[in-house]
Amino acid sequence: MLFSGLIDRRRIVLWLSLILLAGCLIAIMAPTFAVILLSQALVGISLGAFWAMGFSVAVELGAKEKTHKAAAAVFARVRAAMILGVPMGSLVAE
Repeated sequence: MLFSGLIDRRRIVLWLSLILLAGCLIAIMAPTFAVILLSQALVGISLGAFWAMGFSVAVELGAKEKTHKAAAAVFARVRAAMILGVPMGSLVAE
């Protein structure tokens, strides 16, 4: 977040999404447990930064008088992903 003022934040979000995808693909093809741990580190780093940048991008892209709605939309989707993601992941795993 400190250095993102110099770079287009939408590009940062795109790159973070690609890092997340790479981490997931590495986990799928991981031959050892150490590689899985590496992939999970990539996923964790990219997700944390993604949500921080996603919030700022949403506020930046929205109209100035509706920034509170943009922020609420981002956090509502984060909560929905957490609430629905665990049961869906368990369903797929079974």
